[in-house]
Amino acid sequence: MKRKNRNIQDACDSSTWAWYSGERPAGRDIISIAEAAEEDAEGPETLYDNACKKGAFSEVIVRISELMTLLKEKPESLRSWDKLDGLSTFILTLIDRSSTDIRGYASILQRFGSFSFSDDDSSLEKKNKIIAVFSVEEETSIYSQIRNRAKLLDEIWEPQKDSFLHHIVAEPSRVGETILDRLNCSEGGQFRIIGHPFQNVRSNKLKGLAEARTVAYLRDNEIHLISEVCPILDKWDKDSWDGDVKHATLLDTLLLHEITELILREREPGICPLDAHLVASTFERYLKGPLLTIAVEDFFIEWPKPLGIEVAELQRKEMSQQISWWETAFGSDSSSIDITSDVDGTHFEEEIAFREEIYSINREENKVYRSKDGKLYRLEGEKKVFVRKKNSQ
Repeated sequence: MKRKNRNIQDACDSSTWAWYSGERPAGRDIISIAEAAEEDAEGPETLYDNACKKGAFSEVIVRISELMTLLKEKPESLRSWDKLDGLSTFILTLIDRSSTDIRGYASILQRFGSFSFSDDDSSLEKKNKIIAVFSVEEETSIYSQIRNRAKLLDEIWEPQKDSFLHHIVAEPSRVGETILDRLNCSEGGQFRIIGHPFQNVRSNKLKGLAEARTVAYLRDNEIHLISEVCPILDKWDKDSWDGDVKHATLLDTLLLHEITELILREREPGICPLDAHLVASTFERYLKGPLLTIAVEDFFIEWPKPLGIEVAELQRKEMSQQISWWETAFGSDSSSIDITSDVDGTHFEEEIAFREEIYSINREENKVYRSKDGKLYRLEGEKKVFVRKKNSQ
């Protein structure tokens, strides 16, 4: 059984909602740290402003509008989709995006719709019917059983009529209509898309976003996006994926996820961020299945990359450790190596080799050394032999 989900408690107090594929969403504090660091470096940029319909993402919004028009008018041209397909996708979304137990799943279903058990069902029989939908058998993949699970759910539960989730499950054309109206400002106000290059920002300031696998987030009427994810999404767009909507790119899908959450928050100001995330994720998977999550995981393999100054600092630290080792092994009577200037690995290695050579010559000449506490000694083999200082005449 999965451990109970805490995302609701963690996210409900925040006005910032994150797209995330990690166990927990990036909280307001994590996002604030990244944005504050960016202000000290190179700040964000407005990619699209719906008030003037301008910005670098203008063509993207036009493409999304055309896609939603097609979904509204000819949904069958995008993909074959029936109610069981919708329920199957919703079940997989709940399993993948909400780490909870059977009671938690039942609570989510109650918030999104209503149960219709038989009048003869006891409490135990009702519970077992819900378990039959969500329990995962180790020997068999849930994907191979998912349509049967969808049939079981259809027998005992129905999403709330005319809700956004109901439209995704049973009437995708209504989803296209709703989003198209929002993009055209027929419903709701203006919105902006903000890109965050996070250039010249130290990697430790972005660590929280990476751990939460967060590439986008929603704040008020602004959709925020980590700009560097776009090339990775473009790369994955070239891979085929059975059953998805070929007309939609992964960038389209990510933005539509955020637009869906924007619409849900405008329609239901009190909606829990987790609930909005689950509904938006169900629509995301209508479009591209789990491919967006896979592409984002690929992105975070190498992001964030450390800045050049961070690499230099790490090299200096490693050099300092090697110098410390050298002084411990060979003594510190000779001049120290300067590590305050720019790191030059070749020069450093040559300096170490030179000092080791001098050390070797000094050993052969039976040189007298001075310890840190001022005592004099010679090296005989590997052993220190302390000597007395000659009296001055």
